Amino acid sequence: MYNKPSAEGVGYPSRDENLDVLQGFVNPPQGYGEVAFYWWMGDPLIKDRIEWQLDRLKDKGVCGLQVNYAHSDKGGRTYGLTYPSEPPLFSENWWELFCWFLKQAKNRGMSVSLSDYTLGVAGQGWYIDEILNKNPTVCGATLEYKIEDIEGNSNYSLDLPENVLSAVAYRLEEGLIIPDSAIDLRNKIINKTLQWNVPEGKWRIIIVFNKVDPLSLDPMNPLSGAKVIETFFQRFEDRNPGESGKGLNFFFSDELQFGVVGTLWNNSFADEFIKRKGYDIIPVLSALFVDIGAITPKVRLDYWDVQVQLEEECFFRPIYEWHEKRGMLYGCDHGGRGTNVVEFGDYYRTQRWMPCPGNDSPNLTADVIKNKVASSITHLYQRPRTWLEGYHSSGWGTSTAQVADATFRNFVMGHNMLSLHGLYYSTYGGWWEWAPPCNHFRMPYWEHIDGLLKCSERLSYLLSQGVHCCDVAVMYPVEPMQAGMDGSKAVQSAFNIANYLYNQGIDFDFMDSESLARAEVKENELHVSDEKYRVLILPAMKAVRHSTIQKVLEFYQAGGIVIAMDCLPEASDRAGCDDPELHEMVKQVFGITAKDAIKELKIHNNNSGGMGILTHSWDQTAKIIGSYRELGEKEA
Repeated sequence: MYNKPSAEGVGYPSRDENLDVLQGFVNPPQGYGEVAFYWWMGDPLIKDRIEWQLDRLKDKGVCGLQVNYAHSDKGGRTYGLTYPSEPPLFSENWWELFCWFLKQAKNRGMSVSLSDYTLGVAGQGWYIDEILNKNPTVCGATLEYKIEDIEGNSNYSLDLPENVLSAVAYRLEEGLIIPDSAIDLRNKIINKTLQWNVPEGKWRIIIVFNKVDPLSLDPMNPLSGAKVIETFFQRFEDRNPGESGKGLNFFFSDELQFGVVGTLWNNSFADEFIKRKGYDIIPVLSALFVDIGAITPKVRLDYWDVQVQLEEECFFRPIYEWHEKRGMLYGCDHGGRGTNVVEFGDYYRTQRWMPCPGNDSPNLTADVIKNKVASSITHLYQRPRTWLEGYHSSGWGTSTAQVADATFRNFVMGHNMLSLHGLYYSTYGGWWEWAPPCNHFRMPYWEHIDGLLKCSERLSYLLSQGVHCCDVAVMYPVEPMQAGMDGSKAVQSAFNIANYLYNQGIDFDFMDSESLARAEVKENELHVSDEKYRVLILPAMKAVRHSTIQKVLEFYQAGGIVIAMDCLPEASDRAGCDDPELHEMVKQVFGITAKDAIKELKIHNNNSGGMGILTHSWDQTAKIIGSYRELGEKEA
């Protein structure tokens, strides 16, 4: 599903290895300046006032203006309802004003857009609610379950909830499920009541059902992405024909929420699962919630793979392609910003469909994990830019020196597109503000800010061109979370080693399983999307994709360095746990299997120079990488 971008637009970089960047560094082309979050709030929107403000911004290194609306503390499902504006948002008068605004900004060298902040969530009264009102079947549903432990030799009756999908009984021994004892009870359900003559022994009944939430959007529904395009993005293009990729050059998605999270379901999921995985998930649906034996990790990994595939195909990819076709940039600041690895099912795989993956950095911060997740997606999927939203809530006393310092720290971590959070249309008599400060013409240093914004523009250009280079790839630990196999430990291990490596001056990318699967092993390096990695780290990953361990073995045999932190893989989507093929591949790389894993440092070498290393120390990991880098530099 990897799509290399085909369009070239304003703010799109060059990957040409022969590019002479000096000219662009001295005079950056359009699209590399700052994109301001322009809060159209507080006072009535007046053309003369907007025009005066545009003149203050002209020639200051600002290339884009993103209209934003904030929310109150009243009403709404997720947060308060959007503050009203004059003219009202999306009224004919508002559209007339916005189209005029686009032309005025374009005449001054700036493009414009509208953020979906406060707008793109069901229950807020905007276009998602319009979609649901016209297409009620697009709402989402989640899987829920119920467990009953019962004694045998009895007649059992249980009233069931709506939308039961599976009902399975397992025999228990010493409180544990006997995997081969499953009895399908669906034929025992009559009029929403389960009636069963229970055999001898102790039994656990697991009922799985789906619960529909009418105030949500199902990202696995084929209409979801198409309807968002139709009711939001396309309306801007229709109102401004010929301006996509020009005066209308970008959009920004802020804090995306579907209203449903976790184990999603819809009426077509079971059929899609059979098509994609070759077996029926209904009889083993209970594995998503309880351990039913060695097959459990496989069922869970397969389920999440299908969920994420459907989300990509139905929601994320269509929106990406709409922007990419027009050469437009599309940025984001979503949810946990990569710290929740299974957000939307798989944060990495879903966010690879953002042309400009990104995150916010409030209070002048620079977060290694958030920034590296966003920039790694950009690197491995060759997206145009990495979008930095900064620095809301740093306060009115924020100086240009602080903004410069925060920008440099975030740019070093992989960002190359700056949005300053604060540009206020009004302060409403001095008391209205939204996550201050306003970083623009309301500041006393505005007349002297040219140097800072021009510096940011040059750095944005320079850091966007070419291909990122680093030696180390850290696996983004989605699979242990999806499989329920010490997932939190894997995430903590990944983030701990990432922070430690960065503080030791060792650069890295987070690698997803699909990028690893399509990587080519050349000599002792992993080559993918023009990146070259000499070291691969598996952070406490008890569960992996089968394609991952296959590529790990190929890389090791070709002389690559594979480091496992804390534990070794013991399950995959091939056959779950107790898979002799998986254990043998792990043993070939590390010299031992997960069952034999030891607490001290273990290094397994092969004749080609490859090393499979099991370690429990961040410091050892950094030293191993450091010594290998020194050897490579001497050879070079």
